[in-house]
Amino acid sequence: MTMSRFFVLVLLVLDCVVASSDVEWDANGYVLYCPCMGRFGNQVEQFLGALRFIKEMNRTIVVPPWVAYNHEEGTSFTSYSSWFDMDELNKYHRAIPMETFMKELAPIHWPDDGKSRKVYCPDGATKRSDDGKSCPAKIGNPFGPFWDHSNIEFTGGSEVFDYGKMWGYNAKKWVEGYPPSAHPVIAFMGAPGSFPIKQEDRGLQKYVKFSSKIQDIALSFIEKSLKRPYLAVHLRNGMDWVRSCEHVGGSTVYHDFMGSAQCCGYDPRKKHTLTKEMCLPTKTSIVEKVRRVSALHNVSHVFIATDKDAMLAEFRDTGLELVKYPSNYPVVDMAIMTMADAFIGNCVSTFTSFAVRDREVKGLPNYFWAFEEEHPKIAHEEL
Repeated sequence: MTMSRFFVLVLLVLDCVVASSDVEWDANGYVLYCPCMGRFGNQVEQFLGALRFIKEMNRTIVVPPWVAYNHEEGTSFTSYSSWFDMDELNKYHRAIPMETFMKELAPIHWPDDGKSRKVYCPDGATKRSDDGKSCPAKIGNPFGPFWDHSNIEFTGGSEVFDYGKMWGYNAKKWVEGYPPSAHPVIAFMGAPGSFPIKQEDRGLQKYVKFSSKIQDIALSFIEKSLKRPYLAVHLRNGMDWVRSCEHVGGSTVYHDFMGSAQCCGYDPRKKHTLTKEMCLPTKTSIVEKVRRVSALHNVSHVFIATDKDAMLAEFRDTGLELVKYPSNYPVVDMAIMTMADAFIGNCVSTFTSFAVRDREVKGLPNYFWAFEEEHPKIAHEEL
């Protein structure tokens, strides 16, 4: 062998060593899933439930990217670590970003070899498939785009499970029925977490901490544009929300309509009535609530986050300084809301619910439109 060929071989070997994974394989197994039900608020609620379930299974959670929808740009994906801190999440349970899993571990331990990459779905979901017996894992949006984003084809076929026999997503049943020795990677078609969120999962919010990038953006904006103490308000009044609130009747008792349990309670024996006003409050009642809460907390600045109308004209006569983030960046809106001295949100909105949970674990005050009673507190057991 010539000296030049020898050095080329050495370089190739070194390159392979450098390219090899430094991520250690977890023999207890992994769980992937598609966060394919709703927007950010819904995805977080299911994520917290999935997080508890996967911890009880003692597997590593492969954290999916967040899914966003835009009429002009289509479906997009943002890695968990772009918005939130992976180190904080790992304080609760072992977690790895999907991007890292697919790059570092999947080629070796979950190869696309025609048998390893299976998708797991409940028997009821098979009704949507063409043959009526396989998982429709990539049918529709965001299912197809989500798995395509990570270049995942389920060439190993489907693993259809009896949802009733497994008690839904009961960790003990899954440990017994699907051991990691035979099922090292379980890729669920959808999230193995409840929606709406269970009360016992609310406290897990403490492990979903904003990334330093998002914190820095929010803190910089607060320092430049807001004066403490400041009030943050969340207004839901876009057309899709108006249509959603049409499902709420004046005398209907709800505790499981999106985020409504945060006001109406989790105990079916002690439920509050969910009114249409709680879902879609009048502008008059919104302004009055802002006046009262601002006076209570000696506030002069109000930060407004909204999906459509910030109601700047309606607030003009309140004497308050009204502030909005200058661009459409919902996760920054969320960070600013969680850092406020007081917050008013929507009982039904899961976007509000994120802010409320985050503030609860910090001991910060929360209020709701058209609702005066104390909302249910976080269940702190088993955190």
